[in-house]
Amino acid sequence: VMGNEQSDYSFSEKRYELETGQAYKLEIISSGQKEYALQAPEFFSAIYLRKVEAGGMEIKAVSLTELEFEDEGHAEIYFVPIKPGSFEFYADGLQNKGMVGEFVVK
Repeated sequence: VMGNEQSDYSFSEKRYELETGQAYKLEIISSGQKEYALQAPEFFSAIYLRKVEAGGMEIKAVSLTELEFEDEGHAEIYFVPIKPGSFEFYADGLQNKGMVGEFVVK
């Protein structure tokens, strides 16, 4: 979840521990308090993207660049990590406000 009642500049989770070869669904929710552009360029290039569901649509693509939320909303990313490592995710332009986290893939 991006943003909450205490702070517009927060992530509900800042660290995710994942395993290569395991299928995951990540639900991303925007509180709508700010415009949030979620980016994780190194992580997005280290996963097999199965699909993205958002706004009543199912999107099948080879990769992601960012998920931008102008208002309140949510998206679900279905993926399989394929490369181990530590990968940063952040809300673009809001890193200095603390909107930074990490995916750790083993």
